[in-house]
Amino acid sequence: MGRIPALETQELRTELWEVMIGKVGERTLAEWQQVFATNPNVMAEVYRAGPDVLDHPQLTHDGRIAVTEDRSLGKIRQPSTLVHCEERPLCPPRPAPGVDEHGAELRERAERGLGHAVISECGAEEGLPLDGITVVEFALQYAGPYGATLLTDLGARVIKVESLDGDTIRRVTPFPEASGAKVMQGKESICLDLRTDEGLRIAHGLVEKADVVLQSFRAGAAERAKIDSMSLKAINPDLVYLNASGYGTGGPFGARPAYAPSIGAAFGFALTDTPDAAGVASGSLAEIKVAAARLNTATAVPTIQADGVAAMAVASAMLLGLLARKRGRPLGALTTTMIASANHALLDRVIDYPGKPAPPMVDAGGYGFSALYRMYRAADGWVFLAAPKDSEWAALVAALAGEADLTRPQFATSSDRAENEATLADILGVVFARKPAAEWEQTLTRADVGCVEVTEIRPERHLQTNDALSAEYCTTAMSPVFDEHLRMGPTVRFSRSSTQAEGGCMAGDHTDSILTELGFDEAAIADLRDRSIVG
Repeated sequence: MGRIPALETQELRTELWEVMIGKVGERTLAEWQQVFATNPNVMAEVYRAGPDVLDHPQLTHDGRIAVTEDRSLGKIRQPSTLVHCEERPLCPPRPAPGVDEHGAELRERAERGLGHAVISECGAEEGLPLDGITVVEFALQYAGPYGATLLTDLGARVIKVESLDGDTIRRVTPFPEASGAKVMQGKESICLDLRTDEGLRIAHGLVEKADVVLQSFRAGAAERAKIDSMSLKAINPDLVYLNASGYGTGGPFGARPAYAPSIGAAFGFALTDTPDAAGVASGSLAEIKVAAARLNTATAVPTIQADGVAAMAVASAMLLGLLARKRGRPLGALTTTMIASANHALLDRVIDYPGKPAPPMVDAGGYGFSALYRMYRAADGWVFLAAPKDSEWAALVAALAGEADLTRPQFATSSDRAENEATLADILGVVFARKPAAEWEQTLTRADVGCVEVTEIRPERHLQTNDALSAEYCTTAMSPVFDEHLRMGPTVRFSRSSTQAEGGCMAGDHTDSILTELGFDEAAIADLRDRSIVG
């Protein structure tokens, strides 16, 4: 199979892009869907948004659509539980409670001193919360591995099992290891050839002493490699086992590759941020290129995309399994997927019921939802005005009294302002252009009006380059590639328990030490290495 060449100039890359756009336009959507259905190693998704997301065939297969009956809204169609156990939702769907529906019961329990049982049972100890927990990770790329990384910050020992070449994420970008830096943080790495009997025995030896196993391969791969739940629970019955693939453990999409942009397209990330872009498919080449760039930004930037959202679900699912085991209620094989995580991230948009109002839509320029909830260009930089409530209008009018007359009848009520939104946005645009963004933030914040200066660099870079934010949210760590470097700190903090923030590792950095721990001597390790069983 041929590969796309590494094109050295932007001109050549643009030329290839334009050729691909032209080729795509030569077939219908149905024809392309047939191509992808018959080529399991190539994946594409149709852009979906809102409740249409719930019609995805994989969600139907996995039983991830639930219907509840609400006393006021009628039948509600929504995602099932984020985590499934033995391929079923953790619990049946329940309608949302009414206001104070359980208030009397809970107040009575509190008066009788019954409301603190869970808190006292769990307790809170000093030290790392997951100290003594071992996770064995069979996972590639980002979503699964970064979920395990989050547990290293809480003290878990994570042993990453890699192929002899290492996880492919290590080689995504030209600079060595840069693309895999975050997912390797705090881990130990052992390189094994799982296709050999000896390599598999070593992996099973790790599992025997583990608390959690995480695997994120496509459907069927774990069974073929003999690291599936049934195989590993036969070795260690107390194991918490998590499947964390892109699409699931079976079904029409289970064996297909999953990438953040395709998941973001299918499950609403793209069209939530750029709702107008998909309508440009039949436009000119220039229009299609602009729309494609916007859609890519809406699904593939590091700040928020399907990989990062799924990683949070992976970490949560492993913690759920550990908690259930600690309480004497061990669960079967758990499953969470990128598509399930995306669904829950946009729950307010995908949930459906009769008469559901249309959600707010960002404007075509990507500035915001309305004249009172959007970005404006300032004399230098940009500001974001957030004053959409009726109760905030008077304060905004008073704060801008010397800049514009907003007491006109056309802005008297919220419906008037909605009807004359374009006029209001034009007036505010002129006003904000008169002063620097930082000055507007100070002025309006003092008046109790939501307004912030817009940071025009990626949030993660801003957090690491702003001295005050860096001191609050970042820490230093050591890496075999970057030496001492700044990394984001743990995602949570505790009042008594501690956390840690370590650097990454190279592929196979801990192979020898882990094998020694399993009982191999130097001669045996050297023999395994010579025969390419380990690396």
